[in-house]
Amino acid sequence: MREYYKDYSRYYVGGSAAPKIDFEKSYEEKVKVAPKVNLRRKQLVALQLKMMSFMVISFMCAGILVFQHSAMAYNRAQINTKEKAIAELEDRIDSIKTDIAESVDAKYVEKRAVEKLGMVRPKKHQIVYIEVPKESYVVQYN
Repeated sequence: MREYYKDYSRYYVGGSAAPKIDFEKSYEEKVKVAPKVNLRRKQLVALQLKMMSFMVISFMCAGILVFQHSAMAYNRAQINTKEKAIAELEDRIDSIKTDIAESVDAKYVEKRAVEKLGMVRPKKHQIVYIEVPKESYVVQYN
């Protein structure tokens, strides 16, 4: 009710005469003011929606960045383990190559035959030479 008096207090006239109030004009003024209030509310709601959507998009981007960083760290760890495994295999390959090179050496073969297999060199009286006739050789054509 107080608002009613605030709106019409400007029409106060001293004395016993009543002021003439144009109700249609005041109604039109109120109707003109109401769309401005609604427009402000709509603008405020639109601004709030924009801010909320910006925040949601920002959090999504931050989540994507965190996920990518963790995926990169995981991949980096996998690469490091694979590189270590490759280095170990290369070391093993080198040691096997060394073993093969040593086993091809005639002195190593003889040493291993004597020590591990218990073999001995034949004595001179145990060696028998045989003569192979030339006809039993394989004929090779160039």
